[in-house]
Amino acid sequence: MRSLQTKIFVFFVLLLLFVQGISLWTIIAGNKIQEQQEITSRLTTAKTIFTEQFNSRKYYLAAFAETASKDHGIKQVFQGDTRSLLVALNNHRKRIDADLAMTISEQGIISAQLQVKEDKNGQKKVRQGSEREQVFRFAQWLNSPEPAHLYLLENELYQLSLSPLTVGSKTMGWLAFGFKIDKNLADYFKNITQLETDFLLKDNGQWSLLASSNEQAELALSINVINNQTPQNYFGVGEEITEFDEHELGFTMYGLKSDFTAVLQKRWWQFLLLAGVTLCLSLASAYLISASIIKPVKHLVKQAKTIASGDYHQRVDIKDKGELGQLAKEFNSMQGAVLTRENAIKHSANHDALTNLPNRNALFQKLDEFASTSKPFIVCYLNLCRLQDVNETLGHDVGDWLIKEAAKRVNMVPQNLFLSHVGADEFVLLFPSQSSTDLQKIFDDVSYFLEQHCVYQNIHLQLQVRVGFSLYPEHCGSAKALLQMADTALHYARKTNQSWQVYNKELDVNSVERLNLINDLKHAIKDNQLELHYQPKLNLATGIPTHVEALVRWRHPTLGMVPPDNFIHIAEQTGQINALTH
Repeated sequence: MRSLQTKIFVFFVLLLLFVQGISLWTIIAGNKIQEQQEITSRLTTAKTIFTEQFNSRKYYLAAFAETASKDHGIKQVFQGDTRSLLVALNNHRKRIDADLAMTISEQGIISAQLQVKEDKNGQKKVRQGSEREQVFRFAQWLNSPEPAHLYLLENELYQLSLSPLTVGSKTMGWLAFGFKIDKNLADYFKNITQLETDFLLKDNGQWSLLASSNEQAELALSINVINNQTPQNYFGVGEEITEFDEHELGFTMYGLKSDFTAVLQKRWWQFLLLAGVTLCLSLASAYLISASIIKPVKHLVKQAKTIASGDYHQRVDIKDKGELGQLAKEFNSMQGAVLTRENAIKHSANHDALTNLPNRNALFQKLDEFASTSKPFIVCYLNLCRLQDVNETLGHDVGDWLIKEAAKRVNMVPQNLFLSHVGADEFVLLFPSQSSTDLQKIFDDVSYFLEQHCVYQNIHLQLQVRVGFSLYPEHCGSAKALLQMADTALHYARKTNQSWQVYNKELDVNSVERLNLINDLKHAIKDNQLELHYQPKLNLATGIPTHVEALVRWRHPTLGMVPPDNFIHIAEQTGQINALTH
């Protein structure tokens, strides 16, 4: 028996060793190929990331410069005193943390220039640039369609975007903003790609190191990388970006092969360990299999000895209820981590750009803060009436002015603990709660301040509101739920044409309908159910249509045409507003 079991066991051992040997040889042979493929893939990814992020900065600068050039405030002080112009210019610069900002007059003279410099302690300071009152060196850029240019100033290089300041059809000058190409940018790309990043500047054929993420950067190494002569102990990629003003900008991204192969080596040892454990388990399984195969034979021998002893009353009965063999092997697969980076330069997190009031994020923080004190308070969700009529009749500039005017007036309401602008024509106020009779007084106070004399360029406008109320802790202890309840009450007030409404549970009867719209909106955006309807804008002075507004409409497959009031707010609350806007 031992001989038969040994033969079966040895057969399994030899088979396992043969398979493991082939696998090991295949992995060793392919290890070098895999290493090179992974290096190539990593460099390709790093170069793609650099190109996309570098171009994103360029187009972001261009978009911001164009937006800033439309600001009426900076147009008003453009040809005024220098101090006011610098203050306005710096306010715009701070919005995107630009390193360079300047204005250029109609004659091509730099009328104002601001530079951000770091002092010895690494603190950023804003000072006037050295080119003020000088002729702008690149007059051809002023009418160039390129979104951005490379601008060298005091041995520092900037991505610079220009946009004309126009009044009607006349260009009164240009506005420019720039981001510096420096160590901070190099560190940014290093954090994304895990590769050292250098920026080089070529002047008259000679390269110099402009900025690097590597504290011990070597110019010779960067030059070799950009010339496709990377040393054997390094891997890297480089490229010459563009030429400007007899200079040339280049970048390199590189790393030590030993650092990279250390990760692969760790994976290799992990595989060897896994292979060893698997081999041991397989040998144990082979032994058990061989033992299970001869088990019926042993039983038969036992029965044969019983018969040989002269006991003929025993029946020869072999019952093998178990399996002859069972072999199980389990392999674990290794996963690689994928590095991702999300840049997007966002708008201010806690304040609304139009009214400079706290936005929805700040509102939620304030609601949590108030709720933590356990003191009762009132949530007042306010909606300006007929703002869409003003936008369609007088234009969005007047509508924006009306929203800002409403914000100033509502902020004067007595006992107002907190005011936020949560979007479009909607505001939220928080009041201390004394009794349910406070609600009528709050509405009367809000209406009093809003309905006072309101004139825009000799046009009399009337501000009216509808309000939804929710109470803490009477209705709910959750900040987000309180806001939703006040919104539900406001929605009901609009639907029933009431001036104000306090929340109660019966108002939630429309929650199923809203939930269906929330679920359907995602598919509506994906399936192109949204339509654009164009609304002409008429110049009252000339009687000629000069612009059109693009207005979104939702053609629901079962509900028909759904008006924007029913789904715009849902998109804002569910985070789908960016997809809907796109």
